[in-house]
Amino acid sequence: MGSRKTGGGVENVYAAAQKWVDCALRSDDSLFTPGTPIWTSQWLGELRTRFLNHPDDGRSRFDQKLKQQLADSRSEIYQLMGEVLYLHFLIVSSEGIGGIKPSTKRSGIDQVLEWSKQPVEFPSDLVNGLGPGIARPGVAFNTYRPYQVGFLIEFAEQWKELDSYELQRLLADPWAFKEFAMGIVPRSELLRNIGPDRYRIQREALLHLVFPDTFERMVSVVHKNSIANAPALVHLVTEPADDVDHRIQQIRKGLEKGSRRDFDFYDDVPIRIQWDPKFKPWDEFVKRAKDYVQTGQL
Repeated sequence: MGSRKTGGGVENVYAAAQKWVDCALRSDDSLFTPGTPIWTSQWLGELRTRFLNHPDDGRSRFDQKLKQQLADSRSEIYQLMGEVLYLHFLIVSSEGIGGIKPSTKRSGIDQVLEWSKQPVEFPSDLVNGLGPGIARPGVAFNTYRPYQVGFLIEFAEQWKELDSYELQRLLADPWAFKEFAMGIVPRSELLRNIGPDRYRIQREALLHLVFPDTFERMVSVVHKNSIANAPALVHLVTEPADDVDHRIQQIRKGLEKGSRRDFDFYDDVPIRIQWDPKFKPWDEFVKRAKDYVQTGQL
């Protein structure tokens, strides 16, 4: 399948995501200090207690609230939160509405690490993973950051409850993995009384980061449904499927037969016109022209 984005350095994002899968989902290891147990049930549970079970509804910034919530934590908790934030930032493009520059991503992570009495350094080999990003999740991703980050912690903690057989089964089957991720029932004070709308973007991002060759890079459920049910594309769904990702997978296969492999539902204008009624090709042309002018290569 061609759902994996290519070019522009995104291979570094996928490499970092795979490293997280190996250290956090396959074991209890660490992204930043390999060989140190960080993604453990113990530390995830304590992070949930401090961060998710003591939500702060004040008007302070996310980092200001987080500093208070984690005050006097063990060094492992600060490191775990730093690694959670790294995963949170991976999907986000450095461009467009809601985009985050790599330097901003890193400073946010470094800040949390520096709160610890025994701070660890940000590994140089992971810096490139914060670069181009893969998707543009929009303003809501930043507005609802506590919930997005909270979902990752809830997911990981419940993941650690799986036995080794089930763990290996889910990592070998993207559709079983999706069923598990979609079936997460929040237990924390922060998430259990809200709907999934506030963390849905992060959940969609997780699917692509773990299985980039199965699930599309888009994190918008609205866009996924638009593609899956587009009148111009619905004839490509040859096998009945209620699951939106199954339908999109069939549509991609059908388009690849008559077009080319590795197309992108957003960047390929003739394809986007078929599913996005709000898309204006001329606006896209002007945007790309401006982007090119700004490179200085003209």
